[in-house]
Amino acid sequence: MRTHRQLQAIRLDGYRGMPWRALGLGLAALLIGAYGLFGNPLAASPGSGPAVVNRLVPDHLYGVDFVDGQTGFASGYYGTLLKTDNGGLHWTRLSSGVNQLLRRVDAVSEHLVWAVGHRGSILHSSDGGHRWQEQHRLPGVYLRDLSFVDSDVGWVVGHEAAIMHTRDGGRSWQRQELSGYSGRDLPRLNAVLALDRQRAVLAGEFGVLAITEDGGDNWRLVETPAKKTLTALAQAGGQVTAVGLDGIAWRLSFEHAPAVRSLSTATREHLFDIALDADGNGVVVGRSVLLRIERDRLTPVFADAGVELPYNWFHGVSVLPVGELLAVGGRGVVIKTAGIDEPFEILARLDDPATVHVSGPSPGER
Repeated sequence: MRTHRQLQAIRLDGYRGMPWRALGLGLAALLIGAYGLFGNPLAASPGSGPAVVNRLVPDHLYGVDFVDGQTGFASGYYGTLLKTDNGGLHWTRLSSGVNQLLRRVDAVSEHLVWAVGHRGSILHSSDGGHRWQEQHRLPGVYLRDLSFVDSDVGWVVGHEAAIMHTRDGGRSWQRQELSGYSGRDLPRLNAVLALDRQRAVLAGEFGVLAITEDGGDNWRLVETPAKKTLTALAQAGGQVTAVGLDGIAWRLSFEHAPAVRSLSTATREHLFDIALDADGNGVVVGRSVLLRIERDRLTPVFADAGVELPYNWFHGVSVLPVGELLAVGGRGVVIKTAGIDEPFEILARLDDPATVHVSGPSPGER
């Protein structure tokens, strides 16, 4: 019999059920064949540093964040970190120094960037992504999201109700507690959103939605409509919108006391991320679905046939100041739309040397 934790252990990576053993045997055979034909396929690219490698397949991308209409960063499998300086048309693959899944990335300026990984690493770059250092690590804790309000104050969340907070740009991190939670299993916290230096919102498994108004000294649980898994948060107009598995979307308001109401999405597909502009308009991305959100109304967004939307998933989305939206997802695909009323089109692919090229320090420089 499966335990309660096993039944709750739903992967948020966008995969459908697969015969993993057969797939593993097939990949092993492929690796052996590739090694014999081409040498070690995982060897570092010449002059690229130890963390940039030749991969047999394009790695999935999970997070993306833009600081303006041109400069943005993306993160994904095997320590993947990308940077663009022209609105996503071309990307440079950076050397992160790690080989773990970097689930989310947050850039507060073109120079200051943070990323979190599934092996508990909090990475930071102060020079626009050219060099990265591990500021902190929580051994054995899968970190899922982060949010900085400025160059000093930020939060990181992850499995086992992990909440980390910094007030000095990551030079030191303090563990915070989710008070008042009484469930049998500690929730996996999937999302955090810093509203200002004192206020933040977090979300995760079992319908957990919590707010702090004192810099995280106290986290207060908010009553929610169901014990669903929430995956992402976005703010607009003094309200916060949360999305999650099984097509759920909730709106959190703070007019009097914190209150949550449900929004209709007309889908049961898993939703993985949301990005909103100042007017509350934006896009929700997920498994086989792209949704336009206009205040309280969610409707499908069209995509070019090359996006292969029914067979793909997207895990990260960012709204650019000029109204464009860019999303990243499975097989290293980057898509973009000029606005919520326009279709998404493929902009770049991680395995396309015309749109993504490798850069990094030479061996021994790190």
